[in-house]
Amino acid sequence: MTPAPGKLEAATRRPPARSLASAAQAQAEATLRTFHEHSKDRAPVEHLATTIHPDAEMRLLVSFGEVLRGRAAIVHALQSGREAEFFHSHVLGFTWLDQSTPLVAGHALRALRGGGHAQGHVFWLDELLDGLVYRVQVFSTESEARAAFVECLSPAG
Repeated sequence: MTPAPGKLEAATRRPPARSLASAAQAQAEATLRTFHEHSKDRAPVEHLATTIHPDAEMRLLVSFGEVLRGRAAIVHALQSGREAEFFHSHVLGFTWLDQSTPLVAGHALRALRGGGHAQGHVFWLDELLDGLVYRVQVFSTESEARAAFVECLSPAG
C-alpha cells in the first residue's frame, strides 16, 4: 500500500534544525559561562585567553571594577593576587538584550579591596565581537546593568 501524498514525507522528516542564531547564542553562552565561572584553583587561565578579544575592555570583580584593557592585562588579573585566589562564581542565566549583548546573572564570592570577602548576586553586561568576549562590565543589581545598556545605546553614550 502506498502512503497518501505527504504522509511519507512527514513520517521521515527530521525535527527542525536549531536556527543558526540560536546555535551561535548557545555557543556564546557556553563561552561566557566558562569565562565567568573560571577560578584560579579549578583550571589554568591560559585556556580562557583564546576566548578574549585582543582589544577587550573589562571591569571585573578581580579588578575591583577598574578597567582592564587588552587580553594580556585581563589574563594577568584572572590569575594574580588575592583577588584571583578568592574569586568563585556560578552563572545562573542569560538574558539577551541584543544579538551581541547578553546580561548574565550569577552569584559570586570575591575579595574586598580593604580585606575580607563578600558574596552575593552579580550581573555582568557582556559584549561579544567576532565571537570573542570583548567588553564586560560588572554590576550588583540587574537594574544598574540594564541602565548601562540603555546608556550605551543613547546617541550621547
